[in-house]
Amino acid sequence: LGVNIDELLLSQPDSGEQGLEIAGKLIDSGAVDLVVVDSVAALVPRAEIDGDIGDSHVGLQ
Repeated sequence: LGVNIDELLLSQPDSGEQGLEIAGKLIDSGAVDLVVVDSVAALVPRAEIDGDIGDSHVGLQ
């Protein structure tokens, strides 16, 4: 694919909010030309991570 893996940045954030914040800062800084989100479904909101089973999280994702 022509990707220089020595310059590839990889982020594995703890929550969806953190992931989008990191991506936003990189985009705003102009430090990157492309941002790839491998799994939108993995962008789980912090409230869902911290919540209990059965808690309602309607509309968070």
